[in-house]
Amino acid sequence: MKPLALITTIPSDSHHWNLIFIELLLKEHGFEIMNLGACVPFEETIKYYNTYKPEMLVVSTINGHGFIEGKQLINELKKKSTSIKNIFIGGNLSTNLELTEHHAAELENEGYTKAFGREGDLIDFKHRMKRIVDRYKEKKHLLIK
Repeated sequence: MKPLALITTIPSDSHHWNLIFIELLLKEHGFEIMNLGACVPFEETIKYYNTYKPEMLVVSTINGHGFIEGKQLINELKKKSTSIKNIFIGGNLSTNLELTEHHAAELENEGYTKAFGREGDLIDFKHRMKRIVDRYKEKKHLLIK
C-alpha cells in the first residue's frame, strides 16, 4: 500500500501540464495519486481532502494567482477540516516574480506546510516527499505488528 497524494489546482487555473508533471513526480517517489485536474472549485478540493484524508495535498498553480486563491483555499480548508497536514502549494504564486518570497512566506503563515516558487525548491520538495513516504511506511509497519 502506498501513501495517497491529492493533486489539485485553484479555480482559475486551467493548466494541465503542471498537474501531470507533479503526478509523475509523486508516482516516481512512491505515492498513489488522485489528480482532480484543472479549475477545481475550493469545495471540491475540500470534499476530496476530507473524504480520502491523503498523506499529502499538492496545490499546483501556473497562472500567477496562486497567492490570492491559494490563501482562500487554505483558509476554507482550515474552517472545514479537522486535520491539516502536509499541504503544499507551488508554481507561479504571483504575476510579479519579485514578490514570490513574500507571498511564499505569507502562504506558509496561513497554514501551508511549504509554499514553493523559488529556484531550488524542487530539491526541497523531493526531500519532503521522501520523509512523508518513509513515515507512512513506518506507521503501516507498526500497525501490522
